[in-house]
Parts: sequence; C-alpha cells; structure tokens
Amino acid sequence: MVQLTCTKKNSSDREFNSVDAINKLLEKYEIDDMAFFDIEKWKSMSPEQIRQLESYFQYLVEQSKKIKKQ
Repeated sequence: MVQLTCTKKNSSDREFNSVDAINKLLEKYEIDDMAFFDIEKWKSMSPEQIRQLESYFQYLVEQSKKIKKQ
C-alpha cells in the first residue's frame, strides 16, 4: 500500500494531515496500487484522458480557491 506523509495547519490552526486522510481513504476503499505514482500508467493515457485530467485539476484548484475565500 502507498503511504504518503505531509502535515500542514488549516485556517483554524488545528493540525490537519491531508496525506494521512488520503491514506485512510486508500485503505477504506482497499486501493493497493495508487496509479498516480505509476509512470507507465501516465504514459499510456490518451490525449482525451489528459484533457479530462486537466479539467479535473482545474476544478480542484477552483474549489480550493473558493474554500480559502470563506
């Protein structure tokens, strides 16, 4: 299983470990192979899949900006 590490503080100064939260989700849904770190899977993506990935990244960035404004 993939294990990541990173700790940061959220806006109320409580410690939040986003990577720990992701690790828990990976465990909860029994995801043993996180393709994000598999370069061969990235290489096999089609142009359409790359466009979809970019759209998803843009969505995540916009959501993050909205949350920061609150």
